[in-house]
Amino acid sequence: MKRWASSKINLYACIVVVAFLVLLFTLPRKTLQSMRSDILSKADALSAAVLADDWPSARSASEAIKARFLQDKQRLKLFLDHEDLDSLEAAIRSVEALTAVEDEPQLLLELESIKNVATYITEIETFTFFNLF
Repeated sequence: MKRWASSKINLYACIVVVAFLVLLFTLPRKTLQSMRSDILSKADALSAAVLADDWPSARSASEAIKARFLQDKQRLKLFLDHEDLDSLEAAIRSVEALTAVEDEPQLLLELESIKNVATYITEIETFTFFNLF
């Protein structure tokens, strides 16, 4: 193989590796931030519906939270600790069950749990350069 062909292959390999690292460092964080902001806004809507005693709207908001989480769950399992995602999923399922039985005080507590876990995952469980070492 000629020298220029070998150096060209090395250049392409470096470009591919750099592109992969850029995706690895940016995609999970952007996905997490997007999911967190959507879940927090939907949780606020659910909380407002519960406080207004509007249970049909509360049920639809609960379903929206679950759907938003499930949209990114599998992708996030590639990058994050499964236990954290499982605890968020458990809190979301608990909110869904509490909405069905219209248990206002416990539902509001679980909503705070969802907000806390979603914020925790976003702030702590991201892949950064320092996590490599």
